[in-house]
Amino acid sequence: MKRFFTFFLILFSIHFEGYSSGCGIGNQALNADGTFESLAGVASGFTLNGGAGGVNGGGWTNGINSADSWITPLPNATFSNYAAGMTASPDGGIFAAIWTNPASFHESFFSTVTGLTIGKKYTLKFYLANAGMASVAVGDSAQISVSFGSETKLTEKMVYLGIGNQVWTEITMEFFPTSATQQLLFKSINVAGKYSYMGIDGIRMTFETDSNNNGPLASDDGNLLDEGGITSGNVLINDSDIDGDLLQVFSIIKLPDNGSITTETNGDYVYQHDGSETFSDLFTYVVTDGECYDTADVVLSINPVNDAPVVVKDTFYVNEGDTLTVLNSDPKLIINNDIDPDNLTGDLSAQLMIPPTYNSGIFGIGSKGAFQYIHNCNDADVDVFQYLISDGTSTSSLQDSVIIFILNEAPFGEPDNYNVQNGGTLTVDELSGVLANDLDSNACDVLRVKLIQPPSFHLGTFTLDSTGAFTYIHDGTLFPNQDYFVYQLSDGEDDAVENDTVFITCDNQGPNTQSLSFSVDEGKELVVDSAQGILSVSSGNLGLPISVEIHQLPLRGTLLPSGQINPNGSFIYQHDCSDTPNEDFFLFKVKDSITESIDTVFITVNNVCPTGQNDFYKISEGQTIDITPPLGVLFNDTDDNSCDVLSVSLVTPPLYHVGGFSLNSDGSFIYTHDDSENFNDQFSYRLSDGECSGAVYTVILSVDSVDDKPPVANDDSYIPCVKEGETLDIITYGTGVLGNDQDPDWKDDTLKAFLIEDVSHGNLTFNEDGTFTYTHNGNEEIVDYFRYVAFDGDFYSQDTALVTLCIDQVNDCPVAVDDIFFINEGFVLDSTVARNDTDGDLITTDNNYAVTTQPAIGVLELRSDGSFTYTPPTEITAPGPEIVTFQYEITDPDPSTSCSTTATVTIRVNSINDCPVALDDTITVNALSNEIIIKDLIANDYDIDNPLDSSSIFILDQPLYGDLTVNGDGTITYDYIGSPSKRDSITYAVQDSVGCISNFAKVMINIENIQFPDYELPSYFTPNSDRFNDFFTVKCKNITIENVKFEVKIVDRYQRIVYETVANTDILWDGSDQSTGGEADKGIYFYEITPVEYDDVRARTIVGVLFLDR
Repeated sequence: MKRFFTFFLILFSIHFEGYSSGCGIGNQALNADGTFESLAGVASGFTLNGGAGGVNGGGWTNGINSADSWITPLPNATFSNYAAGMTASPDGGIFAAIWTNPASFHESFFSTVTGLTIGKKYTLKFYLANAGMASVAVGDSAQISVSFGSETKLTEKMVYLGIGNQVWTEITMEFFPTSATQQLLFKSINVAGKYSYMGIDGIRMTFETDSNNNGPLASDDGNLLDEGGITSGNVLINDSDIDGDLLQVFSIIKLPDNGSITTETNGDYVYQHDGSETFSDLFTYVVTDGECYDTADVVLSINPVNDAPVVVKDTFYVNEGDTLTVLNSDPKLIINNDIDPDNLTGDLSAQLMIPPTYNSGIFGIGSKGAFQYIHNCNDADVDVFQYLISDGTSTSSLQDSVIIFILNEAPFGEPDNYNVQNGGTLTVDELSGVLANDLDSNACDVLRVKLIQPPSFHLGTFTLDSTGAFTYIHDGTLFPNQDYFVYQLSDGEDDAVENDTVFITCDNQGPNTQSLSFSVDEGKELVVDSAQGILSVSSGNLGLPISVEIHQLPLRGTLLPSGQINPNGSFIYQHDCSDTPNEDFFLFKVKDSITESIDTVFITVNNVCPTGQNDFYKISEGQTIDITPPLGVLFNDTDDNSCDVLSVSLVTPPLYHVGGFSLNSDGSFIYTHDDSENFNDQFSYRLSDGECSGAVYTVILSVDSVDDKPPVANDDSYIPCVKEGETLDIITYGTGVLGNDQDPDWKDDTLKAFLIEDVSHGNLTFNEDGTFTYTHNGNEEIVDYFRYVAFDGDFYSQDTALVTLCIDQVNDCPVAVDDIFFINEGFVLDSTVARNDTDGDLITTDNNYAVTTQPAIGVLELRSDGSFTYTPPTEITAPGPEIVTFQYEITDPDPSTSCSTTATVTIRVNSINDCPVALDDTITVNALSNEIIIKDLIANDYDIDNPLDSSSIFILDQPLYGDLTVNGDGTITYDYIGSPSKRDSITYAVQDSVGCISNFAKVMINIENIQFPDYELPSYFTPNSDRFNDFFTVKCKNITIENVKFEVKIVDRYQRIVYETVANTDILWDGSDQSTGGEADKGIYFYEITPVEYDDVRARTIVGVLFLDR
């Protein structure tokens, strides 16, 4: 007997239970407000109601904080797996689902509840499941919040177990209203920054009443009938009421699954079984005494009756003349759709009763219904055979038919094309006739044709034979040059869908002509008269006058005078004097009024080779001549074709030219005699016009001799002396070292000088013309030297000449040079400014260093020898750098000069970023509250030179007993989830605005009022795959399922281990027997469950008794 304590209402798929045996419980009416999508259809069809427009009375929103903002689109249960695989809740459906995403968008719906009693306890119950969607991972947890007036409560976190494995859990909450009208709000919440999708059903609210009436007591009933039979009874016979109230049947709340029922309020009922192979059925009724209610079940036992198998008609299709084969593995096997009601998977066999009529050969079927049907090419449209089936005990009462539809396909024709001479006869036999390319899928069909439209230019009456053969006689018509006729194709049953056309092209032969060949010299005219012209080799075929015209002009010449051929076939061709290729052509067209013929005139272009002459040039010994193109070797060479460009190439070079000799293609060249005593030279070249490489010609070079002697180089010295460290600059040939040197040869009036030995105490720039620049190096030497030789182009002087330079000594002042140094803030610079300063004197240790201008910041100590230390400030304003300068002076104590010099020292002091300092923090958590802690971690952290980056907090060590979220504004959110310890901690670091990372700091979490975990286990479960109470599960209190695992041992009454595992979810046993590999039997079992909390804390072992009911 089942008892419920709230009245049962259905409103928009929200179920409200209100049955009471003691009438001490009343129900509170709830009404869903707003427009949203009902999910009642998701459990069966995975199709959302209402489509994109939504329906009234259900619950979808994308609003935030209230259900007043309703936003679509609706979810798609197949595309995005919204609630995919869900079954109906224990209350019979799915009322709504609400969604949230990591960006804190969520959904909600509400009911406005009226008529409340302030301060009274109201009990809210509903079914909740983690329904899942495409973005929810298996193992993710989710929960929702329920607000009633000012009270808000959270459901337990529920784990998503995957498609088809969702579990409904009944949720119970108690509220105490503070107003007569309050809003009941269901809202999704974000858990750990993840997606969630929660299904809800069976929402009902009850309260305690003051009724003294005793409710009725309903008792379960039973009845017995045969499969497909009818029985009757009265459900109130064994029901009672302590107050003696008249009892009536109020309603049927569960109809039978395998039959139909009619009931009366007096308890009478009639039940008829539907004949299915089910052996029990049940319906549930509600009894009332007018005020209170109770429920009971009526269990119906069905006696099975053997049923003969039922044969079902089969249909197949085959083309004419084809073979139909159905094997035992074919899904269309004829027994596959036959039915044995007693055994849906039974082994049926088939027996042929009447064979088909049009099968070719002997027809038979296998015991399983396999067969092969070969159509014998007749024209029937359908064939049939009949068979019976047997299940081994009974044979089907009727034989049924296998219908084979024999399909004829219409033939398919293709267009045909033939050719005939104008006025000629075309004879086409059957083999090459119009049927030669036409098709029919049935090889048995004989194709035939009939004429639909005859040709237009046939001489006499045209006849088309049914075999496709015909004779066509052209009537001599010149235009048009194509005729056609149309025919219809048939296979004896069907005509082709479209008529086909036969095209006959009448060939009109064009005029006769032939190609012609001529030759002409480059750049000349070719004159062809009419006797040799084009029409002299041309004639007509149709008796029509012929004419000639140009079809394509020549490429390397023109037709004179206007680019045309003369009417009598003569023409004049003018070559354009181009070199290559050595032929040209043009196309001509000979035509009559109907046809035309095209042919070619080929013209060979002849080239004439150029003619050259030998050449003669004079030159003096050792000199150069530069011969330009107008006077070059081509000057006296000629070519018959004025368009040809002549060129030359060297054949044999001259013997006495200095270096490599080059003869340019335009005939120009440069020749330099090698000053040897050879007075006749020559070279040869080959003349070409680009096509013809002609003869070789000689160029004679006559050389005039000159007498040669070496030059004489004389020593040199220069007054006044060069002052120490200064420069002597000699800039003319006469004052240079060659000014006093001589050469006996008149041709060598200008000499060249070459340095043999360089100076020792300075830098010398020496030029070939004898000029030079000497710069003393400032040392204390009083004389310097260098040596050279003279060269006249043929000979060097026999002796070297010595050049003497005297040096006047002077006192040298020290030179102070600016310095630059780089240093970071907080570091000391220890260096010297003297490293790059100079003093040309032999003694420099008497120089004295002193500061003339102190640096603006920092501390400087400069010593007399130039060494110094500089200490900058410890902090430079970011981003820096700070540029610091000071000046110093070097003094030379020599009384003859008493000179000094100053320089500036620049110090670049860089600013160094200081990393932030993170300080430890403390959080205190009350384990009794569900409060989420938000802590500003960086409130006590600091950085002396840059602001902290509030978004840069990163966690090194996560907390052990809470969910942590870093919010990006310097705060964290800590959600306590249960702990075996009073301490938890977080390790973090933070960056400043330029990326420097702080030290690691600790957040100490003190947990007060720790509630130790508790576990609730059921006493029975029913693993019958109806998705309700299918598993032996555990309910956790004060600990989340993610933080506990269970060592499970299940034994039977004989202490044999049936099932043993370590469970990481709330499902401890699925009803399987590990020892047999099958299902455990119905009965009593004993369990030992040991929770292992927070990875390694073993709790007390829970033992108990469990009833497995199937």
